[in-house]
Amino acid sequence: MLGIGGLSNQVFLIDFGLSQLFRNPATHSHIVQTKGSSIIGTIHYSSVNCHLGLTPSQCDDLESLAYVIVYLVKGVLPWQGITVHPGQIHKDEVLRVKQATGVRTLCKSLPKPFVKFIKHIQCLGFRENPDYKYLHSILEECVAPQTLPNSQTDASSRRSQVSSAHRDLEVCLSSNS
Repeated sequence: MLGIGGLSNQVFLIDFGLSQLFRNPATHSHIVQTKGSSIIGTIHYSSVNCHLGLTPSQCDDLESLAYVIVYLVKGVLPWQGITVHPGQIHKDEVLRVKQATGVRTLCKSLPKPFVKFIKHIQCLGFRENPDYKYLHSILEECVAPQTLPNSQTDASSRRSQVSSAHRDLEVCLSSNS
């Protein structure tokens, strides 16, 4: 997809191969949560509910987004590179580590407001509509200069990085609302 207006010089890649409707197109009612679904996508970014075989919803998309952000910032997730012993199934071990990893451990070295972002997502129910404005405001807190980890770059460089990260997050969130 090509951006419009001030973003017309940017190309956005979207994979709709894994997307599915969460509302019935005729009635606009929310889909029913069922058990027995198989994992869709990469297990490292899949929500805990997807691991458990539950029908994914908007909250699961946000959980996956959180895992992607953590990965992009830290370069690794706690459940990547785990060793599977004979008789164990890799996806089950990934689920076990995900469930055992606390939010504070997952978010170690990330801006503190990101803990609030993940905790809010984890509290969302299957049929609940996420408050994207609230989630966006938390992410804005994360890229504010006072919440970024100390770096050896000068202040003007840091402001430029924050401004760029802020624009990227706004594009990401506005496309999801």
